[in-house]
Amino acid sequence: MGINKHIFQYQMWHLLLLLILLALVVLYVSTDPQTLLGSYLGISTTHWFWLAIAVPIVHQTYVMLIWRFELYTPPQSVKTTFYKFLFPS
Repeated sequence: MGINKHIFQYQMWHLLLLLILLALVVLYVSTDPQTLLGSYLGISTTHWFWLAIAVPIVHQTYVMLIWRFELYTPPQSVKTTFYKFLFPS
C-alpha cells in the first residue's frame, strides 16, 4: 500500500459514520425542541450544543491531517522542535 493509502485508511468509514451520527443528532434535536431551550453565560444552548459537536470534528480533522502525515511520512516536526531550537547541531 502506498503512503497516501495508509494516511487515509479507514477515514471514509469514519466520515460515513460521522455523517450518520450527525443526521441522528439533528433528527433528535428537531423532534424534541425542549432540548435546546435556555442559555448559559449569555450564549444560547443551541450554540453550545453545536460547539460541542464541532470541537471533536475539528480535532479529529487535525489529527487526521497532521498526526497521520507525521506517522507515515518523514517527520516534519523534527525541523521545528523546541529542542532543536535550544540545542542546534
